[in-house]
Amino acid sequence: MPKSPAATLSLLEKTLPVVFSHHPAALSLAAVVNPDAYLARPPGSGPVVLADPELAALAAYTLPKRRAQWLTGRICAKQATSAYLRKFLPQLPLPDARDIMIANLPSGRPEIAGPFAAVSGIDLSISHSGGYAAALVAAAACGIDIQEDSPTLERICARFCQPQEAQILQRHLPDLQPIPRLNLLWTAKEAARKAVGRERMPGFLELVLRRCEATTGDCTVLVLGQDPSAPQSPRDLPVLTTRFEDLCLSVVLTHGGNAHA
Repeated sequence: MPKSPAATLSLLEKTLPVVFSHHPAALSLAAVVNPDAYLARPPGSGPVVLADPELAALAAYTLPKRRAQWLTGRICAKQATSAYLRKFLPQLPLPDARDIMIANLPSGRPEIAGPFAAVSGIDLSISHSGGYAAALVAAAACGIDIQEDSPTLERICARFCQPQEAQILQRHLPDLQPIPRLNLLWTAKEAARKAVGRERMPGFLELVLRRCEATTGDCTVLVLGQDPSAPQSPRDLPVLTTRFEDLCLSVVLTHGGNAHA
């Protein structure tokens, strides 16, 4: 398993085009930033990437952990957006990070605001857990989820893991302990829910693990389907999953696209 965030990010960037061919995407992964230290950086150490409305939103958070996670998620979202524009839409002027506004829909889902977002038609997903945050930008509806291992996953496993799914995980990932295995499934389903849940977010038990597929490197693809009794059942939905330190990170890109045209 990759042991560092940098190795994990590099691994995912190499594996994404293999699993999700013809789906342009960019990722960012970073350790959580201390907001006070970030805002007080001396001149020459890099500009603050938040616009005034975002600085006001940050100031509204009172819990230190939540402030740090929110800030780092925004930084990651802007980094991923810039990387995506540089690589896949070089014909567009690259905006300053402060001009890449990250807003939220009424559902809470993040979106890239600003005039260039409508032109590029890109989607955004953000996640944070433990000491890290991550963001994914793609030309299709997408989802990313990062989650620290926790004993809570065993206590609530009946809410998201059916017996046949536990058997599939055990059969294909016998070297993983139970909590990390459950965490891979949790993050895979959470990422999938974000990707397909713009109109209606499916429940965890509506998404069913059908099989596991190995990839090169330290990644696994969990292929999810939807309970046939659920409305608007999608086709198979592959989710790219990996682990680093004591966390799981899952990424999904859907077949439905937001075209650049």
